[in-house]
Amino acid sequence: MAKRANTLKKTRSGYIATLTRIRVDIKEIMDNCGNLEEVKLNQDSYANAWRKFVKAHEECIECLDVLARCEELDRANDSYEEQIAQGAAFETVTES
Repeated sequence: MAKRANTLKKTRSGYIATLTRIRVDIKEIMDNCGNLEEVKLNQDSYANAWRKFVKAHEECIECLDVLARCEELDRANDSYEEQIAQGAAFETVTES
C-alpha cells in the first residue's frame, strides 16, 4: 500500500505539472492574440488532464488515509484546493 501511495503521489505531481503547463500554453496563445481554436484544443487537453488528476488524487487520498499519513493527506488536500482555485480563476480569464 505504501508503494502504491508513493506512485500515486508522483502521478498526482505529474498531472499538476501538466495542468500548469497547459495553463501557461493557453495564456501564451491568448497574450499573442492566437487562434481561438488553439485555445479550445488546449482547454480540452486541460479538461482531460484535470479528470486524470482528480482520479489520481482520489486514489492517493484513499491510500494515505488507509496508511494514516495525516500530514501527507493534509498537504495533498491543500494542493487539491489550490488546483481548484487556480483552475477556476483561469477558467474565468479564458471565458472572458
